[in-house]
Amino acid sequence: MRFWKTALMGLVTSLGLAAQAEAQTRWDTFENVQTGYKGALVCPVNDRETGNYFCFMVGCQGDGPLLHRFFFVGGDLPQDLDAQMVVDGKEVGRMAFSHTGETEYEDYVADYDLGSHGGMIAALKSGRRADLVLQSKIDGAELHRARLTLKGSSKALDFAGKSCALPAPPPIEDPLAAAKKKVEDSCSGFQGSTVTLRDGAMREEDFDRDGLTDQIIDYSNIICDKVPTLLCGSAGCPMEFYRQQAEGGYVRVGGGHMYGYSVTVQPVITLNLHGSACGKVGAAGCAKSFTIKDNKMVPLQ
Repeated sequence: MRFWKTALMGLVTSLGLAAQAEAQTRWDTFENVQTGYKGALVCPVNDRETGNYFCFMVGCQGDGPLLHRFFFVGGDLPQDLDAQMVVDGKEVGRMAFSHTGETEYEDYVADYDLGSHGGMIAALKSGRRADLVLQSKIDGAELHRARLTLKGSSKALDFAGKSCALPAPPPIEDPLAAAKKKVEDSCSGFQGSTVTLRDGAMREEDFDRDGLTDQIIDYSNIICDKVPTLLCGSAGCPMEFYRQQAEGGYVRVGGGHMYGYSVTVQPVITLNLHGSACGKVGAAGCAKSFTIKDNKMVPLQ
């Protein structure tokens, strides 16, 4: 397919990308104080003779979450489409793009997926060349392929990652089932192994004192029979804290290897950790206290 340049300046002005609105031989960073747009950008096509134009970015606006975006002017892409990111000949990620509704130029966005896109970004930072392959949602047919240089990608994508918040993880319905599945996956390498739940694998407690019952997952009580201490070590066993959401489901707010925890009325969650967490020898132990804010465990000074 072809891309025609007809109204580029409105786009680059709104994004604050005027300085980057040229065909690029490397990735670049951008940040516009007035519009709030910031992130990493590469524009592989801006041919002044033909008017072709295409840019791909990873970034955000203001305090919004990290997202993927590509834009061009003109063309006949469908409103919704899939995309495949290929780095050095290997697929490293998939995205589902939707048109933003912008009328002056063609503008598509895709959510950042916490489960898979971290690996995709890592590949973009370390690879030598990439292709963004746009595909039909109906039959998977290739609609357009954009060749992306990866020169400068590591620095630019680091900037995007530091400047933009990761999207909030979606709530899950059953944290204990998810934890059991995680142990089963780790245990599956031992032939004939089974995973059982002991008392205390999941504890219900309103640890943020908001009136909703939260869940704490204790992996020391999720047992792989072939290796009972599979996930545990000198720093203790993993524990995960899931906060119940008013609209339903649970969101993981924190966790890690520890020996135990306590909750006070304020509320303050104190974790009993390996000494190395406080810069001490392991046997010395370490206690760190946290409160809950915006579905995250925030350390107290």
